[in-house]
Amino acid sequence: MSDVLSRICADKREQIAKDKQALSLADLEQRLDQISPPRGFYQALQKARADNRYGLICEIKMASPSKADPG
Repeated sequence: MSDVLSRICADKREQIAKDKQALSLADLEQRLDQISPPRGFYQALQKARADNRYGLICEIKMASPSKADPG
């Protein structure tokens, strides 16, 4: 793994550890009752395909974090 990706992974692990300390599992489970249900992305993609339309899930980035900064 590149140094950039290793750093991203390490930073994410650190953030997850902090988040776990800030919010208990019981509090998190309690919040689940207050959120909206999933919007059905899979069904929306199937409907688009059935309607002969494109069904896309995409992400557009200015640059990849695994590549060196060109700047």
